Amino acid sequence: MADVVEQDDDTSSPPLYISYAPDDAGWAEWIAWELDAAGYQVRLDRWERSAGDNAIQRIDAALRGSRVIALLSAAYYEPLRDVVLEWTAVFASGERLIPLRVDDTETPPLFRALVTPSLVGLDPQEARRVLLRAVAPPRRPHRPPPFPRRPDGVGDAPSRQSGQAPRAEATPPRDTEPGGTAPPPGWSRGAALLTAVHTYQSQPDVPSAAQSLAALREVLLSPRVGLPAAAIRVLDNPTDPREILDALDATIDRAALGDGTLFFFYVGHGAVSPVSGRLLLSTADSRPYTPHSYLDFAQIRDQIAYSAVSRRLVVLDCCFSGAALDALAGPVPAVIEGSYVMASSAATEVSRAGDRFTAFTGALLEVLADGLPNGPAILDAEALFQGARQICLARGWPVPQRQVRSSGDRIPITTNPWRRAERRPPTDLPEERRHARP
Repeated sequence: MADVVEQDDDTSSPPLYISYAPDDAGWAEWIAWELDAAGYQVRLDRWERSAGDNAIQRIDAALRGSRVIALLSAAYYEPLRDVVLEWTAVFASGERLIPLRVDDTETPPLFRALVTPSLVGLDPQEARRVLLRAVAPPRRPHRPPPFPRRPDGVGDAPSRQSGQAPRAEATPPRDTEPGGTAPPPGWSRGAALLTAVHTYQSQPDVPSAAQSLAALREVLLSPRVGLPAAAIRVLDNPTDPREILDALDATIDRAALGDGTLFFFYVGHGAVSPVSGRLLLSTADSRPYTPHSYLDFAQIRDQIAYSAVSRRLVVLDCCFSGAALDALAGPVPAVIEGSYVMASSAATEVSRAGDRFTAFTGALLEVLADGLPNGPAILDAEALFQGARQICLARGWPVPQRQVRSSGDRIPITTNPWRRAERRPPTDLPEERRHARP
């Protein structure tokens, strides 16, 4: 029998106490539910009260050491509001106060000095993102900020007193080939998680998965993409789903906020939940007909949805990977904005492993190496997908699927090699794989 490992509660983040007016109980319960689902410790008075409770003692105990979320509304500002003790705690909490507006009432002077995010008029997905951003602790940057330069140029010259030699100017973006163009934006400040599961305990091995990951990593490192080596995280044959989730967290932290590109790639065996119909990603220890030994893609989806990057690219090369698109399209899951998801097959179809590379990743690599004839100078996500899809169609392979959110199809990937003045065949794909037809 396997050992059971219990995970300790996260003590690094204080509990969240929700202070609200009775009229806003619906908002309070929705917020408490979402925060609890995101892993926060939540204290909501109406969930904890029972007959015979001393309300003052219960609230006082709950407020100790907690951060206070104040739901600001017309009802909350009433001077004779029910829970006067909470008012006192709100103003005594100092930096532990998190105000949220839940109606359009003008904010009283006491709160005007505070940054008060608003949930008014938002759909559930956007409201959830605003909520989680509001309660998230501040994070320090992962890279040093640039040295400030004055508009008049002062500060650019080396110090004569120090005796230091002048610094070389930053090297401008390099062309990949004569006649090429600079790498597209977003990747130099992006991050990627590449996951391959190829050797299994209870399922057939997929040697081509490991080779697909290695070849894709080389493409990302190439000057035409320009992703720094330190920004690429590789998971080689993980055995525990938590390894993937933890690695994705670290990758999201590494990507630049706002203008960075986040890339998640998975290749291995896939399955479908017999209950929810959602995509399940395997690890090396996953067992057939044992859903709990897999990683539910919904967890990956939520992590990516709540990230603060502007571009999100997801490539899933596994059987039944189209089920991930069905999950993203449903009414309940979070909508991932600014994203492009590629799936190697439909939700009810197996994918092809191939010999050297898995079929879909091999098609992507072929487009990245050869480019698109008469295509644009910069290949975006849609151009890359359509090029790979045509290859799969021509060879009778499973037809890839895709889903796009908020201009995710225009995520720039790389320069188009076909447009180079002197084109040469790629060296990383065998001739018969690049030109064979069924």
